[in-house]
Amino acid sequence: MPKVVVTGGSGKAGKACVRELKAHGYDVFSVDRVKPAEEFCPSIQADLADYGQALDTLSAVERCPHEVEGVVHLVAIPDSRVFTNSVTFENNVMSTYNVFEASTRLGGSRTWCGPQARRSWESSSTSRLHTCLWTRSMPGGLKAPTC
Repeated sequence: MPKVVVTGGSGKAGKACVRELKAHGYDVFSVDRVKPAEEFCPSIQADLADYGQALDTLSAVERCPHEVEGVVHLVAIPDSRVFTNSVTFENNVMSTYNVFEASTRLGGSRTWCGPQARRSWESSSTSRLHTCLWTRSMPGGLKAPTC
């Protein structure tokens, strides 16, 4: 059974994504800074805005006996009114960069990015983009959850 990592699996879109992937037979692993209210799948708490934690988390998953088909990156502060703009920007850009960088260094699992993280990344002045797939479809032709 193919494994998919969902970052932000405790959030609104993340929970919907985890449920949808599991319903379609995927082995799902969730990563978030907060513990999920309900355990739908194995999970770990990590701050992906920290590159060391991102690399450690994804490398642990990559060593699992199941092949990792991809990473669905939904980690982002979705609303700029929760934290200051600089905190929101730094979290969203750094977590996105770290997930793509770690995934690339660990063998290049396909990575999908949610809209909040994508907007922050695209508005950054960072010019170093990785081979990644900006798409609205996920593994197996599933559509990204809407919230």
